[in-house]
Amino acid sequence: MSEKGIQKTVTEDIIALRVSKLVNNIVNILRDIEKKEVKSEKKEDKTLQALRTRARQLYEALVYHGLYQVVAYCAGKALYQNLLRVYNALSNKDLNKLKSDLDSILQGIEDAEDRAYALYGGILLRELVDLGCLDNVPENMSDLLENLMENNYAEQVAYIVAKWIKLCAEALIRKE
Repeated sequence: MSEKGIQKTVTEDIIALRVSKLVNNIVNILRDIEKKEVKSEKKEDKTLQALRTRARQLYEALVYHGLYQVVAYCAGKALYQNLLRVYNALSNKDLNKLKSDLDSILQGIEDAEDRAYALYGGILLRELVDLGCLDNVPENMSDLLENLMENNYAEQVAYIVAKWIKLCAEALIRKE
């Protein structure tokens, strides 16, 4: 294998550690947001349950339909701009800033299912960019989908990322 190939190879161990940390942070942030919403509005938010369900269903969809179709589906459910906002927020290393940004974004999405699609799509794309599979996520969805259709490496890494999103969501979010 060439030096370039070695640099581009990402091990599942690295992905597992990265994704588990990211999903754990998001779950903790969502729990904090839920506590605030339950106290202030006397309602139970279903975002965590929806995220767990989406992680399970979208892993299977990725395997059968491919990365670009899963991203398009998430964008169609949550609106591409919301998915993009979550993706951008996830670049924050400061957890307080991340919490503030996610809270603001999620407040603007009324339905818990749509929030879960935005979160899932944002997590998936953030990891693919951070792992070097994509250079960036363009403002235009059709450009992103074109890039994903032509990127076999991103597709292969996405299977591993999605598997670990699913495993972490199942481990961290109690089944309803």
